[in-house]
Amino acid sequence: MKISNIWTADGVHKSFGASKALSSAHLSLRTGEIHALVGENGAGKSTLSKVAVGVYQIDEGTFELDGLPFIPTSILGAARAGIGLVFQEQSTSSSLTIAENIFINDLRKFRVRGLINRKKIEAAASVQLKSVGADFDVSSDMATLDVGQKKILEVARALAQNPRLIFMDEVTAFLDSRGRELVLKAMQNLKEQGITVCFVTHHMDEVFKIADRVTVMRDGKTIQTLEVDETDRSELERLMVGREVASHMYPPKEKKPATTETLLELSNISVEDRINGVTLSVAPGEIIGIAGLAGCGGNILLKAIGGDLPVKNGGMKCCDGDYHPESPRDAIELGIAYLPGERDLEGLLSMFSVRENISLAILPATFSHVSAAAETTLSKQYVDELKIKTHSIESQVDTLSGGNRQKVVLSKLLALNPKLLLLDNPTRGVDVGAREHIYQSITDAAHAGMAIILYSEDLPELLGLSDRILVLRHGAISKEFRNVSEIAENDVITFML
Repeated sequence: MKISNIWTADGVHKSFGASKALSSAHLSLRTGEIHALVGENGAGKSTLSKVAVGVYQIDEGTFELDGLPFIPTSILGAARAGIGLVFQEQSTSSSLTIAENIFINDLRKFRVRGLINRKKIEAAASVQLKSVGADFDVSSDMATLDVGQKKILEVARALAQNPRLIFMDEVTAFLDSRGRELVLKAMQNLKEQGITVCFVTHHMDEVFKIADRVTVMRDGKTIQTLEVDETDRSELERLMVGREVASHMYPPKEKKPATTETLLELSNISVEDRINGVTLSVAPGEIIGIAGLAGCGGNILLKAIGGDLPVKNGGMKCCDGDYHPESPRDAIELGIAYLPGERDLEGLLSMFSVRENISLAILPATFSHVSAAAETTLSKQYVDELKIKTHSIESQVDTLSGGNRQKVVLSKLLALNPKLLLLDNPTRGVDVGAREHIYQSITDAAHAGMAIILYSEDLPELLGLSDRILVLRHGAISKEFRNVSEIAENDVITFML
């Protein structure tokens, strides 16, 4: 039986200034398959997806669609040829209805005398949502949708253009487990309709759960394409990083001496309607893990400690004194730094350079003492320590891959040398190689005496890094595990549900 390729790329080169994003990359996609595209941050996966739909123009190389040359010059041109893209970044508009968001590229066909026919557009939107396995009410306000539902809406929008091929760029990167399941189900529905799906992901479990084939990229080059049922996780990780990845990527834990010293203490605190009566303490050099399902309140707890949300009831003490932060600046001045879950929205100034972002946090307190030479030295230090892939410390930070932007945010906080570091999903959307560097930095900081509270939806991460784990369920602590080395994921999950 002859297998037909709907789309191929061969010898594709793309540079941004002096930085080579793609170097002789190639990829072939079969009709009606789900194809995973994996690799470390900065490997070229997103760039290849975006040149395929005309977001960027290639420098060299060829594309073929149905065996004929086709190089799109715009997203609209690609859509007309049956090629769509769902971006990693959220692209819905809160000022439009659910139905209008789905048909944002074709609203005029629903207009009658200048006004949108609500009945007609909502009926059509319902059909599109059902085709990707979704059933939420299109007449509802956009504010009623969670992040996963909004991503499903974007898939439905791409499907509204009648594509034969859809690229999905890390669409599950910032979703919880429920949101990821919704998107994976939508991909399967697309395949059943004969639509080819090529999706970029850092989640290996997604590759083995839904993909037919997988292509590995590294340093802008295509390394290998494999049938999913003929490979395994360790082989893919080896191909991604160019070496064997340790079966246990977490640095060894130091045996900590017993101590009665406490850096931070929370006593029966409540925050908004999300945190109810939480009590915990963390000592210098200790890593406390916070486990829980998405929506359990872990991020809310960190924001309250970091001065971003007010505590309604209960009390906090830090460094043996009462602690009542009114802003993140109050927390920073006391030695508490917070890494947010949304790195691009809350952690970075996208138009600034790598150097400026890393040194940014120390400037308000010591502006008159920081020279350009000191900024350069500081930024080069963290670029080297965290293995940040960037052409230059003067490169604009939004030209970096997601994992490298995450390293910049972490560097900015480590540069403060805080007493307590609050981490909200520090490796979300980060590849296996970059995770190793981040884990080592976190562990080194704890070994140096820094207290760390780590909230993560990645249970292996919590088990691998934490000295103790507290489980949050519905905003309250349901269990504390002190001997982390003696427990398994299922032990924690029992108290999450």
